[in-house]
Amino acid sequence: MNNNINQRSGNVNGKIRPLFNVSLYADLGYSVCDDLSYEPTLESQVSLWTKPRDESGDDLRFTVNLLPELVRSTVLHLRGKHENLPTQSAVQRFLLKAGITILEKIPSLKKLNDKRRDAYESGTEKDRVALGDHYYSIKHRISMTHSRTTVCAWRWVGSKMIEISSDLILPHEIVVVESLIAGITTSGRWVPRKYRDLMLDEIIRFVTWVEDESNKV
Repeated sequence: MNNNINQRSGNVNGKIRPLFNVSLYADLGYSVCDDLSYEPTLESQVSLWTKPRDESGDDLRFTVNLLPELVRSTVLHLRGKHENLPTQSAVQRFLLKAGITILEKIPSLKKLNDKRRDAYESGTEKDRVALGDHYYSIKHRISMTHSRTTVCAWRWVGSKMIEISSDLILPHEIVVVESLIAGITTSGRWVPRKYRDLMLDEIIRFVTWVEDESNKV
């Protein structure tokens, strides 16, 4: 892709997706090229893991009431792809580990926290309430059907997800699902391109929503 091109559009499920600034992809760690690949890939992170032991005792577990069917199917698809992915829980841990690395790079998170600090120090109750009035839904954007499940994360990854949930004043469930989706976008070989692009589209929508929210207040 020409570096002078600042925006990208695409067609997802027959709908033209909005134009997004290419620099946003780069901020999150994706290469600014036609396939928007990510390094390190999920495959390399799994392969280079040197402690393929059961660490379930160090897990944080999250209840997800609306897990998109495609995300669930991708977790099942990835199970057994490598010796370090023997179970669904193992797949979830690696996807969340890869995904939280992307979400914590969202540029607008710091802007939102700075505004919240200013509102606390010198603003009014109205200002503080405005910074806490957020709503986001991914329903139907990835899959039409959803299921209820428990998702496992390494404790340090789970702590980061809880922190981002707090920063955005969103339910933990939303950030857990977005982290799974972000993790799927880092796959270079195991996840078919058509599904990876759907996930990438959702992540950019989420990041753009965070940016819009940070500019509202």
